[in-house]
Parts: sequence; structure tokens; C-alpha cells
Amino acid sequence: MNINFRQIILVLSGQLRAALMSKRVLIGYLIGVMAALKAAYLYGEYASNHPIQIFEPWLMNFRSLADITIMLVGFILVVADAPFVDSRSLLTIYRTSRGNWYDGLCLYVLVQGIIYFALSLTASCIYTIPHGYIQNQWSVAMKQLVLWPSDKAIITWHLVAPDKTLIEGVLPWESVFHTFLLMLLYSLVLGMLLYVLNAGINKAIGTIAAAAVHVSGIILMNLNVSYKITRWSLLKNSSYLWHFEAKLDLVFSYALFLLCYVCILFIGPIILKHADFRYSVGEEND
Repeated sequence: MNINFRQIILVLSGQLRAALMSKRVLIGYLIGVMAALKAAYLYGEYASNHPIQIFEPWLMNFRSLADITIMLVGFILVVADAPFVDSRSLLTIYRTSRGNWYDGLCLYVLVQGIIYFALSLTASCIYTIPHGYIQNQWSVAMKQLVLWPSDKAIITWHLVAPDKTLIEGVLPWESVFHTFLLMLLYSLVLGMLLYVLNAGINKAIGTIAAAAVHVSGIILMNLNVSYKITRWSLLKNSSYLWHFEAKLDLVFSYALFLLCYVCILFIGPIILKHADFRYSVGEEND
């Protein structure tokens, strides 16, 4: 297969232009932004008049299963039109190749993931800036939440305290870096699974598979079994804050996500080789 980087970038740019005109994509972005703003508001109200580190509210958005699921719903909505096939796509495939078209759309899913989480992080920081600071140190509010968790924080502000080892061994900048990267990798696995299976088999199969991976992760992480089994939950490995209380290995988490991503990248062309994109276009036009 001949890789043409220019053609790959053209496929990426064309898909991004089309996506920015899509109401569904914009709604997906809005879900991510609103979820981040909600977490920032609740954390800001909890902190009261105390200054807070501007990354802390966004980190708290990935502390509970419900908040993580809402963020993932927004991202899945952004890439929900997978396999991204329309009449324009067929012309692009004929002018390039299935391989370059596939690589371009894989890059598109990656770029959309970066845009999605960057928008939510930016929105959270902008909201927090008036009563926050950028210095790489935890705020008094975070220390109080972690070291002296209260029922009021949980009931009134819906804040679940992270494990105390978070503030003892890690600083905010490092925390936001790993949180962003782990959630991006988990989202990419779901997004690529959605794309490849929707294109190669059936548009419903990819959606079902992505949902099944997420639900199985919930089940696996809540099983009362050995750590050697629960550590394979992709969902459990996706939240950096969960690593501390569950004693997860960060290197293992990155290796697991990269292994899944690489497997999908290699399996994708095999599945798509026999995909009938004309049928997909017909479905879009019905």
C-alpha cells in the first residue's frame, strides 16, 4: 500500500470542514463544554472564596462514572456519523485509495478527540480564571476535599473526593496531562471501533460494540474478583484519578490502550477491504 501523506491530509481537512457544518458535531462539542462548566461551577461553589488551581475543576469531571459517561456521550456524538461515507467520499476513494482514505479518517477521529477534550478543558479554565491561579500547586479547597471529605461536598456539590495519594505524590499539571491523554486514548479506542465496524459490517454494529466495551468495563471494574482481572477494564484505566485508589499501574494503562488502538488500526483495513461503500451511501440517502 502506497501511503500518500498529502492525500491523507486532504481527506482529514475535507472531513473536518464537513463536520464543522454538522449540528450533531456541534451538539457533541456543546455536551463536553457544558459538562466541564457544570463541574467547574460546582467545584467553584464548594471552594467558596478560596482561590483554586484552574485545572482542578476539569480533573473533578473525571472522578465519577456518571460524569465520565456524559463526556464520552458527547465525543461519540461527534463521531457518530461513522463510517463517514457519502457521495463525496466515494469520489475521494476513487481519486486516492481505500488505504489513504482510511488513514485520513483514522487521523480525523484522533483530531476530533483532541479538539473535543481541549474545548472542554479550555471552557473549564476560562470559567475558573477569575478566581483561580495557574501555579503548579494544589489549592486549599482540594486539600480539604481530599484530606477531610464531607457529606456536604458529596450531597450538595456532588464532589467525590480523590484518594489522598493524589495530592501527596502528584502535582496539578502532571495530573491534567495524564487525565487528558488517558481519556483521549480510551475515546479513540471507542471511536475507532465505531468507525471500523460501522464501515465494514453494519452501521449499528459499531455503535453496539462501543457501548458494549464501555458497559463491560463498568461490570469488570465492579466485580468482586482479583485485581489481575479487574485491571483489564478499559474504563477503569481511562481515569487518572482512579489510578490512585485502585493502585493501577500507569504504564500498564498506556500500554493497554496503545495495544487496543494498534490492533484496531491493523484490523481495520482488512475489514474495510470488502466493505461496499455504495450500500452505505444508499443508507445515508434513504
